[in-house]
Amino acid sequence: MPFLLLISLLWLTLPLGSAVAAPSDTMSDGAATVRAASRAVLENRFPAEAYRLDIRVLRTGGSLDSLGTLRLVFPASNTLPRAHTQVDVLAEDPDGIWTKVGWALLYIAHFDSVAVARTGVRKDDPVRVDDLEFAWMETTRFQGDPLRPSDLRALLATGEPYAATPLHAGRALRTTALRTAYAVDTGAAVEMTYERHGLTLRLACKAREPGFNGDVIRLYAPDTQLTYRARLTGLGTALWIETL
Repeated sequence: MPFLLLISLLWLTLPLGSAVAAPSDTMSDGAATVRAASRAVLENRFPAEAYRLDIRVLRTGGSLDSLGTLRLVFPASNTLPRAHTQVDVLAEDPDGIWTKVGWALLYIAHFDSVAVARTGVRKDDPVRVDDLEFAWMETTRFQGDPLRPSDLRALLATGEPYAATPLHAGRALRTTALRTAYAVDTGAAVEMTYERHGLTLRLACKAREPGFNGDVIRLYAPDTQLTYRARLTGLGTALWIETL
């Protein structure tokens, strides 16, 4: 299954000196002209992103019909716009001066290849690649970050993935739906290093909860019958933080 590498880009306005010619007679109305100009901006400035965007002209205002060349001015932003975006439309007068002749309300729809569960998987169970498939879908108002092929590839590079939440067949997945293997699982043996006032001890403990490397979890030591908070430093090792 091929993976897509998505590049995060900033949205910039069409630079001065770059004009877009009106489309042919078959698309000569104002809305079609604006849509074609918007598409040209995307393809010109963001070729790696333009293929997954669809521009819809919702409303227009001003004198946009029968324009020869025009320029679109998008709102200043450091992110690629999505959903509703209003742009100013500029046209060139006989003296070569660009002036605003109207505006347009666009809807910029985002599409992406998103992981979809083929079958149900219980929380904390391993997830096989065959349990997932990718579907091209609109993500303009997707809740959270969709799980893209590049996200899955990065996760697979760290080892076998697990379901961080229950996976339901036919449901599109967020990046938070999968996780890597825990450094320590609940009930696992953990050697905790206790360092205080020049004293170093190592205690055999049991994990009270799962955690990744660097997480702070609770440990219980049968020998002392005490519970501790400790930071995981590796597979089955931790550093004491406090005694509870």
